[in-house]
Amino acid sequence: MTHRHGLQRPVSFARRFVSLVPPMLSLPDRAATAFVVDIVLAPRRLWSADSAGTEALRFVLAAIIFTHGIYRWAEGSLPKLGEILSAHGFPAGFVLANLVNLAEVGGALLLVLRIGVWPVCFILAFIYATGVALFHARAGFFVVGPGTGGWEYSALLMTCLLVTAWANRTHRLY
Repeated sequence: MTHRHGLQRPVSFARRFVSLVPPMLSLPDRAATAFVVDIVLAPRRLWSADSAGTEALRFVLAAIIFTHGIYRWAEGSLPKLGEILSAHGFPAGFVLANLVNLAEVGGALLLVLRIGVWPVCFILAFIYATGVALFHARAGFFVVGPGTGGWEYSALLMTCLLVTAWANRTHRLY
């Protein structure tokens, strides 16, 4: 492709790859192939040297949130969380607990793949803010040390999520 000033316009890796896909594939199939290739085979989409600090934050945040969700499933504490949510007046507490856990595990994977980063960050920040309001606020600030079960860790996660959302505000959703 040529730019209006006569310069060559860069062609994405996915478009170059899809141009090699047999033309017998329908247009939606070719678009789906480009999408998969763009995510899986184009590492520049996942990491940018220009913003290495916020990229590292995104990966570490995803790892922490993923571990949190996977541990809750492995340990079997989802029914307990469901009971707590039901006790606070939420309908279908167990279903809601599973949705929260799915948001953590799935959201962490989406963060790593840089798919829907800012919506995922806002959803997770809302979940943690709700946790602070319902559970952690009355336990005080400190998670350990002078107090137990406080909201300092949640505040740190929410801040990191909002910084990650801001850093990725100009990226496409997929």
